[in-house]
Amino acid sequence: MEIAADLMIVSEAWEEDGVVHLVAWLPDIDPEKRSLKLKRKRITYDPLAGRIIEIRDAQA
Repeated sequence: MEIAADLMIVSEAWEEDGVVHLVAWLPDIDPEKRSLKLKRKRITYDPLAGRIIEIRDAQA
């Protein structure tokens, strides 16, 4: 997990109602090529609880 965090590229970040929202490029496995490629994801994080609420594909 630490390696994946090192490879993450954050393109947007904001806080709303005590929850942090990130739009980031994360390494993901391409099943056809069996290699890593970057995919755009939206991450919702609760800093008070210290946990990730949700990670989902970001809409274009």
